[in-house]
Amino acid sequence: MAGVVLGSHSNKNLVNCIKIRDTQKHTSPRRLTELKMMKRCAVVLSLFALSACGSVISGSTEVVTVYSTPYSGATCDIRNDRGVWRVPSTPGRALIFRSSSNATVTCRLPDGSSGGVEVPSSYSTEAYVSALTGVGAIVDLSSGGAYEYPEDITVTLAKP
Repeated sequence: MAGVVLGSHSNKNLVNCIKIRDTQKHTSPRRLTELKMMKRCAVVLSLFALSACGSVISGSTEVVTVYSTPYSGATCDIRNDRGVWRVPSTPGRALIFRSSSNATVTCRLPDGSSGGVEVPSSYSTEAYVSALTGVGAIVDLSSGGAYEYPEDITVTLAKP
């Protein structure tokens, strides 16, 4: 090694690298098998951790805003197969559980004006990414993280 300055930091790294390569040549077949298995396990665990993308990124809940027209100030209930949530006065927001089933929103004013709308549940964008890995789709489907409702919901009220 002409031109190598002994004792420099880069030379120590080079020597350590050579030592590591030499020990790899003499590693037993059993140890190599163990190392391969550890690497595979690390890859599988990483994929599993990243696979539940919809649930991790967006969770199993979401915020929706309910509006009523032509009158505001209505009290509204939002229902799906995972619960019932109340919006005390429109426009207002509620934190609801995501679900594969459609939601029903019913609103009522003190004068008797009322209205309702069925809100479709759709497959979320994050769930498409999660579905690519396979395992994440199962997690997202069971938690509701694979689905979403529109952010804004408008209910038309009619006089009694």
